[in-house]
Amino acid sequence: GLESAFLRFLASRCAPMESDRWSAWSLLNDDGHLIDEPAILPGDWYELLQGGQVFTALLLSTSYSEKYRGRHMQPLGSAFAERKEGSIAQLRIPSRGGDVAWHPSLLHRSGNREAVAFIWEGDNAHGDSTIYVCFSPLRYRSQFLKICCAGLAKNGMSARRAAQQTDDLSVGQVMLPVSTYLKVKLDRLWDPMGDQRLYDKLLQSVQELRSHRVIFSGISHGAALAQAAALKFQIQQQETKVFVVTWNAYRWTDASGREAAEHFLGQRMLHFVLSRREIYQANRYWDSVTGFPRELSPMPNSVLLDADTGRFYKHTDPEQGSQFGSAFLMRMFELHFARSALGAIKKATANSVGEESLVHEEYLLNKRLEALQERFFNNAQKVAKASHKAQDLLRKRTSGVYSRQLDRQSRTEVQFKPYPCNENGDHRPTNGANGRHADGWFKRLAWCCSSQ
Repeated sequence: GLESAFLRFLASRCAPMESDRWSAWSLLNDDGHLIDEPAILPGDWYELLQGGQVFTALLLSTSYSEKYRGRHMQPLGSAFAERKEGSIAQLRIPSRGGDVAWHPSLLHRSGNREAVAFIWEGDNAHGDSTIYVCFSPLRYRSQFLKICCAGLAKNGMSARRAAQQTDDLSVGQVMLPVSTYLKVKLDRLWDPMGDQRLYDKLLQSVQELRSHRVIFSGISHGAALAQAAALKFQIQQQETKVFVVTWNAYRWTDASGREAAEHFLGQRMLHFVLSRREIYQANRYWDSVTGFPRELSPMPNSVLLDADTGRFYKHTDPEQGSQFGSAFLMRMFELHFARSALGAIKKATANSVGEESLVHEEYLLNKRLEALQERFFNNAQKVAKASHKAQDLLRKRTSGVYSRQLDRQSRTEVQFKPYPCNENGDHRPTNGANGRHADGWFKRLAWCCSSQ
């Protein structure tokens, strides 16, 4: 019946896409071109996905952040210190044959409240030679207003001063503009004379673990901090190979900052944007926060991550900005937060190692916060649907009245025939009282449009 006809239509519009690095089903348009074009992760990121490092970075940036389980953990202070129970995370990483337990160790902690970074050492028992620098997500609602109201600080980041060189041929004295809110938080974390001293702790970890790679990571607010901090640290320590993987970051710099990230980090930077496409929609939509503020520039190497399947797709319009409204809120509550990213990356990791059976796991502890987010999303979805329905109705009614008015004008101008007189002797249309009252407002709107 109807279901089989729809399945035949869907099969005719689908094409299997397979490679050693990705496999997906992509929809085709009427011309046979791909609507969802699969993406290949740049550089070494596919190997890091298979190895479990990408999923580990996300778990440490969310479940074991300052906002959740990491708040009461005690850092060791050194990579040579004896491991303690209160400094070890318990992770489940997908691998061939099922999930495997990983136990990263917390080395250092910097910052408080609105900007917190944890430095972890990967589990050497599983061959994870990685230093993870994980930034916590947004913790207070007031931070959202601070981000919205923040402008660009023209003296945000000096590549020459940060590199501590007298002459920098690649960037010179160019100042990289940074969001004022982000600049204040990053300066406090970096200050060598302050009590947070993130830069000094990073140097200590890199010197103690010389054979380890460095991966900065974060989601949402933590993602923006991780991107800026990774760029700053790479400029300062150019002999160190710095990686940065983030999820759903808001924008924090302009085109010059994006160019600096491309120059210093290149393919070692990866930005995942959570996305979804319903089966009846031809266009894919993604987290609206990644396009805000709309006048700023996104970071390079943005990849769409399907929240349902864990597949990767090319970002069709990473430069597109977001406008605040009901649709903005609906997409934010649907795709922006940690639970969506955790489920998608776990599926992506399982897909990469060929493990299809996934065990559901509760990653976060604050169920009340997640229930509140779910309620906000449902309300925003209702508002968005009502707004679209009202716009469609107004468009249909207005276009119909406007076409009738144009038709009447053409008859009057070409045939030179005035409207017939009614019983009172007035020259006006005889639509009846009900029609005039029902369409009165739309007629006035149509006349205004035709006069312009």
